[in-house]
Amino acid sequence: MDKNKVIESAAKLIAKGAFDKAVKEYQRVLEIDPDDVRVLQKLAELYQKMNRKAEAADCFEKVAKTYSAQGFYLKAVALYKQVLKVIDRVEVNVRLAELYQQLGLVGDATKEWQTVASYYEKIGDTKASLDTLRDFVGTCSVYTFEPANHDGVRQSPFFMARMENGRVNMIKK
Repeated sequence: MDKNKVIESAAKLIAKGAFDKAVKEYQRVLEIDPDDVRVLQKLAELYQKMNRKAEAADCFEKVAKTYSAQGFYLKAVALYKQVLKVIDRVEVNVRLAELYQQLGLVGDATKEWQTVASYYEKIGDTKASLDTLRDFVGTCSVYTFEPANHDGVRQSPFFMARMENGRVNMIKK
């Protein structure tokens, strides 16, 4: 099978509005090369056009994971944002927050961690919400407590953290 011809065929089918047939063409390529990010992204976009949100999000997420694993963090961020445009997935917010931290984008990371904490709070899981914020405080140098400063207080726009007896205690604002 000539991969490029199959991809070309899928593009023609899309132009004709034969989306289901185009999906099958892309799937044929993915049977041979399941990690082809170019085809996965095209399939995700097609699923999005077809309003098949879960499938679109799955494909976008697979592409984002591949880019992240290859060290293309900015491309991964763009794809994870695309997932969130299609469907809400708290695990994607977590991954975005982690990537933002790796990239040194503390403000963006803080926003994503707050989204995760708010999600847990909304579903009634206060412990997970506070754990999320505690973990963020522990991984972000801006909010890290020095051992000599056990009674220190750090604040963000969303919460206040107090170090007491070697533990981080979160106080939601």
